[in-house]
Order: sequence, then structure tokens, then C-alpha cells
Amino acid sequence: MASLAETMERSGPAASPPEPGAVAGVHVEPAIDPDGDRLSVVATVDRSGRLVSIETGVTDPDLAALTPADVRLIAVDIPLRVPNDRGRRDIERMLAWCDVPAFPASRQRLGQLHGGLRGPGVEEALSGRGPVVESFPDLLLRQLVWERHPRRATIADLGDYRAAFAAARPPRYRPKARGRATPSGLVHAASLLGDSIDLGGWRPAADPDDWQAIRDAARLDALALAATADRAIRRGPAHSLVLESAAEGPYLLPADALFRERAALNLARLRRADAVSLREAPLPHERF
Repeated sequence: MASLAETMERSGPAASPPEPGAVAGVHVEPAIDPDGDRLSVVATVDRSGRLVSIETGVTDPDLAALTPADVRLIAVDIPLRVPNDRGRRDIERMLAWCDVPAFPASRQRLGQLHGGLRGPGVEEALSGRGPVVESFPDLLLRQLVWERHPRRATIADLGDYRAAFAAARPPRYRPKARGRATPSGLVHAASLLGDSIDLGGWRPAADPDDWQAIRDAARLDALALAATADRAIRRGPAHSLVLESAAEGPYLLPADALFRERAALNLARLRRADAVSLREAPLPHERF
């Protein structure tokens, strides 16, 4: 595991114990890389919304050791429960109706791409630190783009909202191949996250090589997850949505009133068609 100073590599928050009420965001690489080239990241944010640590690890015990005890909420970006052998889960089906693309997780697909499911082990390792929920970093960034949208205050109905929200795209910042680093996307994503949490001086490299860009992208994923959890804790249910079923979830989604309304309509439609079994649930910190 890298120390905070080694992980930051640029100016950032000093390592300090998080205050009570902290939250954590955990970007998990779907397959453990024993060489440590692709690292998982744990970002911890205190109850005032300030980043206090961002550190890297490889194994599930690493991630548990880097997550403070008794955090109020831990958001991760790996499928925790995948009951379906093929196709996609209910959450991905519902998000598609909200014009939110999400990776279609199935046991077969995760086995083919990553050699199996890492999520259950991660959930077990982290569950002793606090309640664990699955979330989607891109959705938080997209919501933050939307909250900067000049038309947001003048939207009259869900039809207008659907068209405007569809055009609010999150920045692309994850390198897809060698030589494909996107510094402008990394900087844009960090700027958006600065609207939500205090990054404490952390910033991505301005001119990264491939591996630096990959590692900064992983840190941005962890920061987006921590910001999603922080949003749920500090801003309350009007700004977040939790969905779950007996087989899936809980999933924590950043939201505003319009997204909540659209999600409720689509969820009702899909439930009437017996296409999903998801239900809205209380925020995790209210019931754990």
C-alpha cells in the first residue's frame, strides 16, 4: 500500500484522522493485479466535506485497512451483488430508461472480462468499517454538469428535462489505450468535484503520461464516490436516491427533484411490466 504522500504525488491534503461522520469512496479494480500496475483507491471525506486522505491498495484487506472505522457510508464502484447469469441487472435496466448508460453486469460477463466477481469479497471486507453501497462515479459527474447547466432553472416539465439532461455529459477522463491520456478531461472532472467537496489542494497531473493518467482517473473515481456519499449525508434525501431489491442493491444515486421524479415514473412503469423488482429505500445512514 502506498502512503498518502506517495499517492498524492502533487499538492494535496495532509494526512489527518477523519472526524466522526466521515464517508469513504472506494474505486475498486475489478481484478486484483499482483504487480500493482492498476491500483484501487480509497478516498475519505470528513463531515465538513473536506478530503482528508486518498490512498491506494491492491487487495481487499488493503482497502479495509485504508478505510477508517465507523464511517457513516462507503460508496464503491464495483458490482456487489450479481444474481443474473446473463444480460443485465435491474439497476442497469432502470438507468437505461433514465438515459444513463451503465456497464451491464452479469456473472458470465464479469467472469469473461475479469475472471469472476470481486464485489462480494470487497463488501465483506468493508462491511466492518460501515454500511457499503454501490454507486456510479459518472452519474455524480453528470449530475454536477447538469447542476451547472444554464437551462436548469427554467425547465418546465419532464419532457424539457429529458432533452436537456441527455445533453449534459460527464467529461471523458479514463484513458482507453496507450497514448490516450486526456488531461483536459481529468482537469474538468476535478473542477466539477470541487463544486461538491473540498479537494484540499489535490489536482490531477496537467501533462500526464499513460500510467499517471490511469492512476489519476482511478483517484477521480474514488473522489466521485466519496462525493456521492457525502452528498447523501450532508444534503439529504432530496439530493440522493437509494434503490434496492431482495437480490440487488442497495444502490446510491445522486439526484435532484427532476431526476427523482423521472426515476420514479420509470421505476413504476418497469415494475408494472414485471421488468424490475427494485424499490426506493431509505438512505443507508438512516437505517444502519
